[in-house]
Amino acid sequence: MFSQVDDKDWSAKLQQAIRVNYRSTSPENLVISLASVKPDGTPKIQSIRFCQFHQDPSILLFSCSARNNDMMSVLKGSKTHEIHWNLGDTTFVMTGRMYLVAAPTLAFRFGTPPRKVGCDQTNFEEFWEKIRINAWRNISKTYRASFSWPVSGDIIVPDSSATWKAGSTMSLHRVPTLGVDLGFKYKELDCIEDAIKAQSVLSLDRKEKLSAKEELVHVHNSALDNFCILVFKPSFVDVTVVKAGQIPVRYHHIQQTDKWMVHQVNP
Repeated sequence: MFSQVDDKDWSAKLQQAIRVNYRSTSPENLVISLASVKPDGTPKIQSIRFCQFHQDPSILLFSCSARNNDMMSVLKGSKTHEIHWNLGDTTFVMTGRMYLVAAPTLAFRFGTPPRKVGCDQTNFEEFWEKIRINAWRNISKTYRASFSWPVSGDIIVPDSSATWKAGSTMSLHRVPTLGVDLGFKYKELDCIEDAIKAQSVLSLDRKEKLSAKEELVHVHNSALDNFCILVFKPSFVDVTVVKAGQIPVRYHHIQQTDKWMVHQVNP
């Protein structure tokens, strides 16, 4: 049995709802819908995966791939994002700002992590990189391998010379550290601690064939470069609880400076 939490504490309510509804499911399997607006004004809904709560429980951490061009564009072009999360009899609609924590090697393209959100340390880049690496260690082998796959949503062009049956894609976004597209060759990928520490990179114009060990290390590092953390800081949370035979209960949680104001509203 789970103890009852205060309806006025949306974060505690969310944590309890996750425990009740996903007791046997790893966090990465919690897929949530993110609503944003593309730079041209077109609405966009995308799926993101929940990682964990930040040390500040009002901040949520999700994950995505740096090769998701639609995600990268809405993160750059929109300052407001909305998450819809249905957990059993409770629905959370959270509005706020999503920040990107990309690999340091991609800082030139995506910028640096948030300085003042969820971090009170001087070396904020090191702080967020530790969180990103720890999240990488904690995800499953299958999910880790997915960051080495071809770009999601690209058209598949059959290639008889390829060593995999799924074909290759038309995208120019290949596995960055290899210069070749290995398709879906890796279905599982272990976390290689020595590779993380060494952060070794082979030249893209290397002509000789890679050994199996070299290929594995560089596929790992390439996938790690593609792995990003999304830092979501809500400023408004709409929580609705619907139980059979009862009038729905609904609360609006509004952040004002460093405090949350709570109003019960009509369902």
